[in-house]
Amino acid sequence: MEFCGDRARLRRKALVLPALSIGNAGQLAVDLLISTYGMPRVGFLDDPHVLPCVENDPFGPEPRGELAVAMELYVDSASDITVLQQRSPLVKGSTLKFAENLADWAKSEGFENVVVLSGLDSGKRHLLHNAGPQVYYQTSASEDGKDELCERLGWLDVKQSGQHTEPFEFSVLRDAMDGRFGEHDQDYLSRLPVTALFTSFKKRGLKVLSVLCYCAEGDNIPDATFLASACDRFFHSCNGKECKNWRIPLSWSTVYGAPPDLSIY
Repeated sequence: MEFCGDRARLRRKALVLPALSIGNAGQLAVDLLISTYGMPRVGFLDDPHVLPCVENDPFGPEPRGELAVAMELYVDSASDITVLQQRSPLVKGSTLKFAENLADWAKSEGFENVVVLSGLDSGKRHLLHNAGPQVYYQTSASEDGKDELCERLGWLDVKQSGQHTEPFEFSVLRDAMDGRFGEHDQDYLSRLPVTALFTSFKKRGLKVLSVLCYCAEGDNIPDATFLASACDRFFHSCNGKECKNWRIPLSWSTVYGAPPDLSIY
């Protein structure tokens, strides 16, 4: 993985990024964080396992003709965090290799913590868990899988999400993980969109936190707002600087196209 940009401007307290999943909730949440806090772009990442893409300036408030590409880095100096936005999918079959490359880069840059935002498939949600929106988390910060701040925020351990979270068939990860973890290690949970990233970051000794919520394909703006709010509370609950009003990115204005011509009704 290759970095292009101003390395001196990276903020290394935490790296926040999406894990591609249903509804693109993680990517949309990252869009909201970047737009609302006016984060400047400080660089780009290039990896052969990420499909190329290009678009006009996605944040505005007015288009400036600045191109945006597949993987870009933004910083929030006030919170001392770097945010990675990934706008395109991976080459089929390269999920684990991409996660390894990204974790290697994060380790080499000296990031202390990693926060991964993603969605869970609401089609696999058990009736028991249909009470409303809920944040789930997974952390490597403690042996028991608990995080004090996450618990205070009312988040639930991902094992309570109702998803199928049985351990991986370890043969899937044995080669990549050098056989260093037990076959039933509680962190390597199958069918979660964050598993490859979580595993790779943890292997390299980084503290990683996955933040997830249920969503489905469709209008995922409410899901993105919910997930972005959760991330914002995690970083700002102690100083009272939580965001009250989200600034919608310019690129979202054309999500649904023009309204229908009323004369047809």
